[in-house]
Amino acid sequence: MNKKNKKIKNLPVFMFLLLVIFGLLLFYIIGVLVQLGEKSGNGVPVNYINQAGNAEFASYFPGCDLIDEHCLSSKCDQYFLCNDKKYLVCEVYDCGEDFGVGTKDENGKTNIEKKIKQDREKVIKMVNKCKGEVEIIDSVCENEKLKIQAKVTTAGDCKIEAFMAAFGGDQAESKSFISAEFSDLGNNLYTVKADRCDNILELIAVGEGGVSIKKIIEKTVEE
Repeated sequence: MNKKNKKIKNLPVFMFLLLVIFGLLLFYIIGVLVQLGEKSGNGVPVNYINQAGNAEFASYFPGCDLIDEHCLSSKCDQYFLCNDKKYLVCEVYDCGEDFGVGTKDENGKTNIEKKIKQDREKVIKMVNKCKGEVEIIDSVCENEKLKIQAKVTTAGDCKIEAFMAAFGGDQAESKSFISAEFSDLGNNLYTVKADRCDNILELIAVGEGGVSIKKIIEKTVEE
């Protein structure tokens, strides 16, 4: 057999080996692309991002399930995680032993945190018994400090653990929340003191588990 016939005979074998190598290379490339496609730029699985839809804080809670993208009212079962102040966005995630909570307030300030889950039935009972109202009985500004006498009425036996006051100024100034000192006078009456007087907007009594009871103040206290 001459050399020319030998080359022709070996050509199919060469082509077969070339196809095998090409096939293995293509399989490897596809495998790499699939692995890369399973993650987003923040390391969040693609199927999770699709599940979260347009959720703003999904990338902060990888591996968690989005429970509610708009937990902004009592219609949301986890509203107790979002009701400490007024938010434009409150997203709640199920992260196993914890809740993941991402919020954005009226001033665009965001907050990311995880909260340990409590017994759901216990939480609902706590929220229900701490529902109520705040009544301003008297208020005065002394030495640039606000002193308020308030009555807090709740549906059940809810211990008031703290008070906060929300202040604002002109349109260029954002709303700010500060902690206020308080004294329990008994019979649901409290003396509350804050370190400023100008343009108080809300007085917030904080009950057990962080349940907030708000009072919108329509008129600024004057000295």
